[in-house]
Amino acid sequence: MIELYESEGNRSAAQEWTERLEKMAPNPRQWPLHLKNPTHVDLQGVLALPVAHSRTIDFLLTTYQYLHRDFYRGLRTSRTIKTTSLSMDDVRIGVEKGKFELAVELNRITEHTYRGDASFGRLPEGYHGVNSFYVLETKGRRRLITEPILNGVVEKESIPKVSYPSRLEKRQLLKHCRYMLQIDFNSYYDAIPLEDSVRNNFVFRGKDGQYYRLRTLPTGARWSVCVGQAITSTIVDIDVSQVVILSLIDNILIAAPQGSEGEFLCAVRSILTRIQQVHLETSPDRDTLLQTGDQDLLRMAEQSDVFLGEEYRYEPNEYVRKVRNSIKTVAKLRIAMRKAPYYTCRQFVSFVSLILFAAHTVNLNPASLFFLLKAYRAVYVTVCNTGGEWDAPLPHISPSVRALTAHHVCAGSERVRTHCASDTSDRRGP
Repeated sequence: MIELYESEGNRSAAQEWTERLEKMAPNPRQWPLHLKNPTHVDLQGVLALPVAHSRTIDFLLTTYQYLHRDFYRGLRTSRTIKTTSLSMDDVRIGVEKGKFELAVELNRITEHTYRGDASFGRLPEGYHGVNSFYVLETKGRRRLITEPILNGVVEKESIPKVSYPSRLEKRQLLKHCRYMLQIDFNSYYDAIPLEDSVRNNFVFRGKDGQYYRLRTLPTGARWSVCVGQAITSTIVDIDVSQVVILSLIDNILIAAPQGSEGEFLCAVRSILTRIQQVHLETSPDRDTLLQTGDQDLLRMAEQSDVFLGEEYRYEPNEYVRKVRNSIKTVAKLRIAMRKAPYYTCRQFVSFVSLILFAAHTVNLNPASLFFLLKAYRAVYVTVCNTGGEWDAPLPHISPSVRALTAHHVCAGSERVRTHCASDTSDRRGP
């Protein structure tokens, strides 16, 4: 990241990353657990928001079933529960930040059983376990993951489908947008509360022998994506004509072409007001943005913007936004390349997926990726046929595959902007 920022002359960002690395503990276990304590969203307030399309409310009501106890009645999971890998310091932080709480009733029911240093416990009827652990982030912090055991009994086909514009469709929508403003929700899943009657479906056992339960939406639940997206979709569903509004769970992008400044500003302020009404916190801060003047907002929206791994920059001479891979995407590619040839199966397929993502941004001919896709498929087939572990070391990577990955990493790392749409002959003025 530092090298990439310095190569583009962004000394402030490079210095920020240098200071972050200097403060980073050498032992990843000592990295801070990334948890905030955001204000909980007003779920009934979201339901009361006026929307431009009735299907938005229909989708919201469908997803709200996962926030009520009736959905979980009759579901059965394993009664055995393993002690969490989280340290008690991490658990205490989770309690302080409002993510966890003591399962008082469950501890009372099981107080006659020996807990002590035993590795396993046994849950009574009406309780379901949740795997609580963390993953490391390159920012030098640990991200908490809570994965319900109920994932194994809730069929994927039963979960409401969430659809998004394709990358090509998204680029074409944004091609002529001079103004782009991105708003992110802070700790979004931690801002979506669970009713008291639902929390017993997500319990884990601490190293102190006590049982704890989640107070907010689990990050690793199959249905969390559709719940989060339904809330976001309801917030941004306003009546617009020239303004483009895109959202992906906790990311919102508001864009408009030159000549639509009035509608753009109206859309931005309308969405910020709706976010304020349901008590969600944002970055940049919603209240600060609401107090920002029109001209300052427009100047802010004219700057380069990164949305879902792609950087968009407006070219005033051509009246178009051009796209390239973000610095973070390029940094991930280079870091993954340094692991060669020592990958696990999971790491390798993730690496190939990232190469495909970056290649699509720079408009490479997908035919050149065919051989890499064959290697990608071979890993899947091997794991599925042998019943192997995804985190097992990949036994062998041929020199040709390694050379091909290196070639496409270099190509994807090129910070040259390309036109948002595939038809670059369409050059429309204001």
